[in-house]
Amino acid sequence: MEDDLRHATLDLLVPLAEATAKEVHDLFGTLSAADLNWKPSPDEWSVGQCLDHLIISTRIYFPILDQVIAGQHRPTFIERIPVLPDKLGPILIKALTPGSATATKTSAALEPSASAIAPKIALTFLRIQAQLIALMQGSADPRVQRTVITSPIMPLITYRVIDMYRFTLAHQQLHVIQAQRVLEQLRAPAQPTESAAA
Repeated sequence: MEDDLRHATLDLLVPLAEATAKEVHDLFGTLSAADLNWKPSPDEWSVGQCLDHLIISTRIYFPILDQVIAGQHRPTFIERIPVLPDKLGPILIKALTPGSATATKTSAALEPSASAIAPKIALTFLRIQAQLIALMQGSADPRVQRTVITSPIMPLITYRVIDMYRFTLAHQQLHVIQAQRVLEQLRAPAQPTESAAA
């Protein structure tokens, strides 16, 4: 998947974003509040928190993408530094691809809510995903895709718009898989205790 995403064009990325939306709808769209907030352990995220994290980490890019697509983006000093964007984008794609051996720590700015997640969280994700898809479709101009932007949470990190789309979709797949595993644990048959088995 990593190699595919590192070179994926919008013609491949848009269907992937649509497939992710369908997956979220089918897997989590009808879960109850109790199921959405169930955790395998106190230190792990619930399904709802996985989706909340994806909503936060996706929509944080919308203001800058709106500016770039509208032709209103003015590159900053750091965005003018050559080499960095073409190095950092692929690194993030690799780090966020499911199955990667590179561990990443979630920024505090992107942490999901610690409060109970409402049942509408899947619908909220679908709305955000539809906005992302619209922005991707509005980025057909190669100049838009090549535009260098700065990370909203790491001001020294820059990458190209097309790489931002690539690692965002990799990141989404990473946490959809995580949420699916949580759901599988929730629905797994209870194991008999030793006394019951005896």
